[in-house]
Amino acid sequence: MDRELYLLRIVAQSNYLYYRIKLSREEIEERHPQREDILKAMREAERIALENAEFIRLARDEIASHSKTLLSLQMACIKLEVENRELKQKNASLLDKINL
Repeated sequence: MDRELYLLRIVAQSNYLYYRIKLSREEIEERHPQREDILKAMREAERIALENAEFIRLARDEIASHSKTLLSLQMACIKLEVENRELKQKNASLLDKINL
């Protein structure tokens, strides 16, 4: 699977998980407000799911940023390799002229 598509799927799944937990907690608060034992666990699960979703978004953004930087560096490297090859040819040509 394409990496970008995979990351997008993971982001969507983490958001989905967070909202499922949040909606479940809200429903329990509405229907069974006295069940503080369950609500406490649900709040903690909701907090963890939100932190995970935020981390995954940040990681995806970092990966995208590093990918752009890597691509830029690869392009610069290719340009330098071409320039190096041209300079070697010029140097060889100059050396041939000197040896004549």
